[in-house]
Amino acid sequence: MPKLFSAKVKNVLSSDTLILTPLNNSKQERVLSLAYLQAPRVSSNEKFAFEARELLRKLLVGKTINFWVLYKNNSDREFGDVSSPVFSSLIEYVVSKGAAKLRDNANAFDDEELLKLKDIETKARQDEVGVWNPKANSIVIIQQLTERDIDRSTSTPIDAIVEKVISGDRLILRFVLSKTRQAVVPVLIAGARSPRTGSDDQPAEPFANEAKRFVETRLLARDVKVSILGESSTGVLVGKILHPAGNISEKILESGLAEIADWQSSIIGAAGMSVLRKSEKSARQAGLNIWKGETAAKGQQSVSAD
Repeated sequence: MPKLFSAKVKNVLSSDTLILTPLNNSKQERVLSLAYLQAPRVSSNEKFAFEARELLRKLLVGKTINFWVLYKNNSDREFGDVSSPVFSSLIEYVVSKGAAKLRDNANAFDDEELLKLKDIETKARQDEVGVWNPKANSIVIIQQLTERDIDRSTSTPIDAIVEKVISGDRLILRFVLSKTRQAVVPVLIAGARSPRTGSDDQPAEPFANEAKRFVETRLLARDVKVSILGESSTGVLVGKILHPAGNISEKILESGLAEIADWQSSIIGAAGMSVLRKSEKSARQAGLNIWKGETAAKGQQSVSAD
């Protein structure tokens, strides 16, 4: 029996690939692909790719699982299996739901388990589930929201999935507009400006990585509701992002990992800005993260005055 590991599921890239983090170190990541499987790719908008990934995303993100590595390829990519209280083998679970197919080269592996997997796949094909369903609808991906979508979001927030956290104040969101229509677009988190992350020609500002990690931990691959309030001077949408624990703008300001984005005050409104300013004020008074230097400076001024 291969060595057993425990980890938390950080993200699901497709129905055959998970991003895992050790239980004692969320900064490290480990990519695990499910052995013997080939899943439809979300990035290519292949048939049933979104639905297949959703099956695992809703089931696994944020959960603790056990996994083991069965083999590696020439690029040292790890292929294995996963167990949890819900299933003993994620490979079998995925195949039974028609969320992935067995690889064409699976016969190259001398493994008794493959015979069982082939039986499971045969039943899924006969039942026409998942990728085997000839009537499965394709999803239309658009690159921007329509004016109607934006207007409706102010009264009825749009369901979305956080595909990527670019920084502490910028996300890539997948807006689920209907069963067959989605939009994948960048959105600024309303009211907050986090430190700028690094690039090839510019280092990251202090606490930029911490701000990004703060938002990733809470929002990556999670369901959120979004109201579009406006857009930046460069045309990037500005949205109020709500998740079950509340408004992420308030949370990151309270943590001292962002400051108020004053230029957005006209689209957020006085009442909304008042709430955000209270969040920022509490972090400044406590000297949290980006405000540490400010507290220290005030302390020195107080000593000097004495």
